[in-house]
Amino acid sequence: MTLYYLYLGLDYHTYCKNENDFRYQFQKHTCFISNYMSKVIRKYRFKTDGTFNMISVALTEYGVKETSIIPIEVLKVFLPFDRNRYEAIKGTSEFEYYLELLEAGYRKAAEFKEIPLEILLNLIEEFRANGCTNEWLIRKRKFKNFDLEIILTGHFTTNDLHFDMSIKQISTKQVLAQGTIYSTNADENSYGGYFKDIIIDDDIFLIDEFKTPALKINFKDIFESKLTVEILNENLKN
Repeated sequence: MTLYYLYLGLDYHTYCKNENDFRYQFQKHTCFISNYMSKVIRKYRFKTDGTFNMISVALTEYGVKETSIIPIEVLKVFLPFDRNRYEAIKGTSEFEYYLELLEAGYRKAAEFKEIPLEILLNLIEEFRANGCTNEWLIRKRKFKNFDLEIILTGHFTTNDLHFDMSIKQISTKQVLAQGTIYSTNADENSYGGYFKDIIIDDDIFLIDEFKTPALKINFKDIFESKLTVEILNENLKN
């Protein structure tokens, strides 16, 4: 079994009944970190002892429980939560408290099971050194018939998940238009598989995993440095 997920959040069972919205807001503010760490750790293909594929650092104000393996295949570590410290930084670019919690959680998990502790601590340092950014290339396509190169990137922050497009003329290397074409909640489940490909058919279309158009960008407007977007998939309408 491979270590595949790394998660930081308020303990679900502690907060779901009376403070579920508070729990969910914390999750949205930290989801970009969990998403980044999970994506990167998969590259190392660390084999666990077969009892877990996820490390969950669960925070609580109401008594720290023992580290354990819980369904389904989760190594769950509990840490005390400082609500005042969180309230002071939520929604800002100050992420040190979150990283401290991750480091403490991984060290505690290493006392319970064999995990790639050094790698995990290095990932935290790399994330910190890179300004705590979670950005990635989704699609890069050249359309030689139109003399265009289109680049689509994803940007996951503490406050939102947004997608930027840059359209460049190949022959002159001039950027014709660039900017954010879609923004949604800071929740990786909001994205799904909506942007799998880019095609040009009169206009520019982003194609989803079912090969149907999700967004349309007006083709003529890009030559006026504008990205005019129309949402075609109902699930993307916030």
